[in-house]
Amino acid sequence: MALHIAHRIQNLPNYPFVEISAQVNRLQAAGHDVIRMDMGSPDLPPPLEVRQKLAELVMSDAGHGYTGYRGLPAFRQAVARYYERTFGVHLDPDTEVLPLIGSKEGLVNATLALVGPGDSVLVPSLSYPAYAMGALLAEAEVCELEVNATGGYLADLSQVPTEVAQSARLLWVNYPHNPTGALASVQDYTTAVEFCRANNLLLMSDNPYFAVVFEGQAPVSALQAPGAREVTVEFMSLSKSHNMAGWRLGAAVGQAEAIAALLQVKSNVDSGTLARFTRLASLRWTTRRKPGLMNVTRTIASAATFCSRPCQTWA
Repeated sequence: MALHIAHRIQNLPNYPFVEISAQVNRLQAAGHDVIRMDMGSPDLPPPLEVRQKLAELVMSDAGHGYTGYRGLPAFRQAVARYYERTFGVHLDPDTEVLPLIGSKEGLVNATLALVGPGDSVLVPSLSYPAYAMGALLAEAEVCELEVNATGGYLADLSQVPTEVAQSARLLWVNYPHNPTGALASVQDYTTAVEFCRANNLLLMSDNPYFAVVFEGQAPVSALQAPGAREVTVEFMSLSKSHNMAGWRLGAAVGQAEAIAALLQVKSNVDSGTLARFTRLASLRWTTRRKPGLMNVTRTIASAATFCSRPCQTWA
């Protein structure tokens, strides 16, 4: 049988981390001790109280069914409260918050919902591969924006040609930046929002590392920029902030029409997150300082250290 593979898949490059994982497996099979610096997967456990509560929920009789395509209302409300408390951003939990099975699927599914053949997507030249891969799956064109150390790994949007900006549908940003750790300020996001409003495109903010900041720095959201809710979708995750990468819990928040379009895709391809995990994430845990949660106080280069973040909750 000569199997036909879809054209869009034939043109899709191998995902870089798949190739890296294969190399790691070969090295480990050969007896090498490999320190992995490819994927941002925390090597510390989730908070103890989270695991204890999960064990309790698993043994209860209720709550093992579907969570619904919009997810549990309590989870959406918890995300909205978190944004209000942390960033001072008000969100409507019914129209501006959508649970995700981790943020990665949201990045790709949102791209599929918002662009198609003939469209283009603006992607930083150094960035998480999923932004470009989503565009390629949607059979859209990827336009790279140069980012480098000199510019603080921020794209100079004033240098984007008018015809490129006006033909684009999405602008991807990611701060704290993967892989450099560079940060963006509210003013940087304001510049991006103004660019998107002027050119009628959406700002797509991938923000999974929001809580991984140096001592004395506050987490920043693109939605803090004036007018951002009208042109911005932000993707959040518990993977990095709570050492819960394998739990696959995240959320897309922001521009209501874009959230509805993402729901249209997701309702046709998945049936929501694991009920136990979303119920657990909806609970009020604790805001007391928990060094064990993000205890990544490790010497880096010139003795700079990451801070132990509080056990921030989504409730």
